[in-house]
Amino acid sequence: MPQLDALRAFAVFFIMMAHYIPEDNFLYRIFPWGGMGVRLFFVLSGFLVTIGLLVYKNQIDLENKNTWSLIRKFYLRRVLRILPIYYITILIVSIFNIGNIRQHLFWHISYLSNIYISFNGWIGYASHFWTLAVEIQFYLIWPFIIIFADRKHLKPIILLTIAIAPISRILFLLIGADTAAIAFTTSNFDALGFGALIAYYNWESSFSKISLNKVGNYGLIIGLFILITAYVLRASSPDIGKFNREYYLIILDLNAYTLISTWLIINASNGFKGVIGKILTAKFIIYLGKISYGIYLFHNFINVIIFYPKLFKILHLPYPSSIEMQIIYKILATVLISALSWQIIENPINSLKSRFK
Repeated sequence: MPQLDALRAFAVFFIMMAHYIPEDNFLYRIFPWGGMGVRLFFVLSGFLVTIGLLVYKNQIDLENKNTWSLIRKFYLRRVLRILPIYYITILIVSIFNIGNIRQHLFWHISYLSNIYISFNGWIGYASHFWTLAVEIQFYLIWPFIIIFADRKHLKPIILLTIAIAPISRILFLLIGADTAAIAFTTSNFDALGFGALIAYYNWESSFSKISLNKVGNYGLIIGLFILITAYVLRASSPDIGKFNREYYLIILDLNAYTLISTWLIINASNGFKGVIGKILTAKFIIYLGKISYGIYLFHNFINVIIFYPKLFKILHLPYPSSIEMQIIYKILATVLISALSWQIIENPINSLKSRFK
């Protein structure tokens, strides 16, 4: 499914823009860069992980494959893709203490940074690791749920998983834990769950692609309606209190981004046609999707190191004075470093996954 790799490229581009554009710049306000990028990543992760687990489930139920052997295979493949470059990044960044990462090193090493952030606030240039922590925590429980659950219970379990998230966000808002409504694990179960639901419907033979496309279209319509509603509420209540402002942002906006991401992934998994299809099958964009994990890991640290004046003198480059040129420099530097990382470190390690097919 090459179009899904292309969606990864767009997701990571949105996140880069969220962190590279100053908040007072008009570009920051024209699109929900961060929210859309993160939710797209989560829905995509939920879909890809679940579709793989459902294949394993078929192998166990229909081909009598060994359950624990397949679970072991799942985790070995995940470990090879995620952990090596993550810990290499943490090691390098910690040596130079970029973004003061040493202060919260335990939370990053243990993949618990989202828990710390939920109740203590954002932690600078390593804050983006919270999404990786959410995914790892999800991976710890989801394979056992999918593989050991009775087939007839899978859909209710996935729907329950989706329902947990808005309840979680509301409860955290009620106790004043605004950041937990974004970063705590259960607050993101809807995005991961919608991805799982797409995978389930792709796997369930009685559910046609036409029906799945209809589900996606309804999701898109509802998502756009929610965004318009949230915009009207903000515009009509400019001086509302903090709770209401956060309520609109978290409860409404995140739901909308998730539904729109669901529509994107349904259509990309089936293959977009026309202009969108051509964009999502462009080789360069697909390549960016393949190296998107590295881009995500490195991009926020590039924010710190790229504008040391001495660096530009060494490279004999003019120091960028405009915001637009700074953004371009950051994107180019991030992509270049990520491409090198993919070629030298990630791809050789990733190729070992072929031993666990």
